[in-house]
Amino acid sequence: MKRKSLGGKIRSLLFCLVAVASASTLNAESLKVLAIGNSFTGSLNMDLPRIAKDCGCELEYCLLIVGGCSMMRQMELADLAADDATYAPWNALFNYKAGTTFTCRDGKVIPLCNSLVPVMRAQKDGSAAKPRWDANIHKVLAGEKWDVVVIQQSSQASWKASTYEPWAGEMIKLIKSKAPQAKIMLQQTWSYNELCPRLKNWGMTSKEMYKKLTAAYLATAKRHGLEIIPTGKAFELYRAKKPVLSPIDDVVGQPATDGVMPRDGEKFDAVHASTLGCYLQSCVWVAKLFGSDLAKAKLSKPLVQRGYSLDLIRACALEAVKWSEEAKEDVRIPDCGIASEPEACRPASRFVSAPWWTARLAEKRRTIAQAKGACYDLVLVGDSITHRWENKDNGAKVYPKLKERFKVLNLGSGGDKTQNVIWRFENNGELDDYTAKVFAVMIGVNNGPADPDGTVAGVKKIVEMIRAKHPESKILLQAVLPHGKAPRNAVSARVINPKLKAYAEKSGCAWLDMTEKFLGEDGEIKSGLMMPDDLHPVKGGYEIWLAELTPVVEKMLECR
Repeated sequence: MKRKSLGGKIRSLLFCLVAVASASTLNAESLKVLAIGNSFTGSLNMDLPRIAKDCGCELEYCLLIVGGCSMMRQMELADLAADDATYAPWNALFNYKAGTTFTCRDGKVIPLCNSLVPVMRAQKDGSAAKPRWDANIHKVLAGEKWDVVVIQQSSQASWKASTYEPWAGEMIKLIKSKAPQAKIMLQQTWSYNELCPRLKNWGMTSKEMYKKLTAAYLATAKRHGLEIIPTGKAFELYRAKKPVLSPIDDVVGQPATDGVMPRDGEKFDAVHASTLGCYLQSCVWVAKLFGSDLAKAKLSKPLVQRGYSLDLIRACALEAVKWSEEAKEDVRIPDCGIASEPEACRPASRFVSAPWWTARLAEKRRTIAQAKGACYDLVLVGDSITHRWENKDNGAKVYPKLKERFKVLNLGSGGDKTQNVIWRFENNGELDDYTAKVFAVMIGVNNGPADPDGTVAGVKKIVEMIRAKHPESKILLQAVLPHGKAPRNAVSARVINPKLKAYAEKSGCAWLDMTEKFLGEDGEIKSGLMMPDDLHPVKGGYEIWLAELTPVVEKMLECR
């Protein structure tokens, strides 16, 4: 059967999803919307008015912003604002007129909302001060006839279900007291770019953060009977439909220079929506609020220049809206399914720490694509020790002998830990579009000695991922090679390798341990086998590997 292209699949999906637009609970042609949040709400100001206009939707909105503000902090500020009508800590972004004007110092007359306070703010670049509108939440809620009021949790608290109450309930109570006619909705925020250091500090991946925050938002929506604006879901759908092969292609993340890969030490905002993410967020809001199919939406010039697909963006927005409608009907809270995994099991990229890694990923994608549907005798999985079969200073003179015996695909990547291999398998398509008879895995030396059990768990996850995609393939686990100045005492030899061997025997993997071939009687690495770093084999080391690996693989092939 001929497989559909990505574009064809997206168009088919769009055809199915357009009907979902009419399922919106609002289905209005004109709305006045107030959104209370932080920068994750403020990002709407970039594209929302234009997309709404392009789609024929009449939208007036006000965004009340306090940077980094959680629901708890919103209510603390609201309590202070209730006692002092002049207290206005919210920055207001709005697109409508309210019958009054404000005259700037330069004589320019600006339409002004009655419930907002103009304040002249000095500019960081020293240019003339510009007006900023500050707001008191009580005045804004009561001062306009809002059709919809949207609230959100702060991103850093979004994945912690315990941070929503009682504050969400208090916010809803306040809104109903000041704007009883308004429909209250909940914006589901998004998970961070995987480069965000907060994720490592929290001990989770971007996907785990998404699962947790989604469960928390659904629980809050169920508790209070709210509709969800599924921005986070749309972001996750985009990531799934177009795997993120570089941080600058994610819907989240803002490099110091737009469209340019960040260098080591360069500031990279891995929290806020990218230019693409801001556009997708606004599409979700228009589709959810108005029931629009987004057919008349137009890409902004920067997105056109970067070659982004409007069909894909529309499909993600509409599918997310459909999901939010189904979640409303089926209010069971999903099991996050997040075990307490060690770091070695959590997929991680190396885009910033190893800029050349991007080129290696692209090289492997090209190799697999050019030989699409190939059947390999042997797929090598690992780090630099595997990678350097191809290196002229290491195994390049031996590698042709291996390839004479077997059809080989080398998936080694220098410096990788188990979590980096897991990332590549999940995001770089390195297990897709080919078949393999044998996978030979050697990984773990770069994980270091801190958590040997975690390293073994990471290897187990790699094996499980291979088996999920290639259930007919056989797997050969290889012991971590001796390394360092005291190789017999290295954690890999003393702790990790015995654990790996036990797992191999239990799980039905073949096992190859070359430790004794690399060590002399004194327990040190034999001369002529390793580079001065006592880690990477030279030609002599690869000749031993070839001699040990070949008969094991041949036997595995015979037993198929």
